[in-house]
Amino acid sequence: RAESVVTLVRRVLEWAQADREARSLAIITYRPLAKELEDASLAVGRALAPDADSFQVALASVLATWKGELHFGHYGAMRGLDSMKEADCLVTIGDPWQNLGVVRHDVAFLNLPGKWETRLEAICRAELEQAHGRIRAVHRTRPARVLHVGKVLPGGSGWAQDKVKIVKLTGGRPRNVAAMTRDEVRAAVDRLGGLRATATKMPCGLATIVRYANGERAISAAMAARLRERVAEQSASAA
Repeated sequence: RAESVVTLVRRVLEWAQADREARSLAIITYRPLAKELEDASLAVGRALAPDADSFQVALASVLATWKGELHFGHYGAMRGLDSMKEADCLVTIGDPWQNLGVVRHDVAFLNLPGKWETRLEAICRAELEQAHGRIRAVHRTRPARVLHVGKVLPGGSGWAQDKVKIVKLTGGRPRNVAAMTRDEVRAAVDRLGGLRATATKMPCGLATIVRYANGERAISAAMAARLRERVAEQSASAA
């Protein structure tokens, strides 16, 4: 899984490096991955300890191939951010799905038209549009390139189908980046009564829950949303 992430980051840098005039690259992704990338970028050029995390070492090695500025951000913390407005290239990695339970509740409570799935995708598209808006296209004095790695097309007129080049990744899609940290998963498991109790409430087996809790497997955004939903239900029933 870590190897897939490193490969993805390498391909993102290759895309940015295709523009030989580019000197500044901004990457927006899930918060855990953004933190890993930022930490790895700080390690570039430094002597790493012999017991340094192999994932960090691999990321630092890839990021070292970029000779310009690097900026990082994560979904949910983009609004009003101006630090990327001069970036020559901006990349979003992953689709920022919201909590399924919250979206379902909003649609039902507010009696909104349409299906909750439609609203869920619309929110995802809007968050991606917000992220790509960090380059401040309206106010730019020079062109910029943007890239999204995911299945959902960002919102906004700039991402109209006839203006976008869509490429399917060869060799399969990169595996999921963890949408919850190991500590967050463990806390949720504790709230639900342990590993076995959690497994009975989730659409996956006990072995998968164990791997999530041990950090051996990255929990997807959809599965993390399900887990949070079950914790919310547990809390509501206990109130």
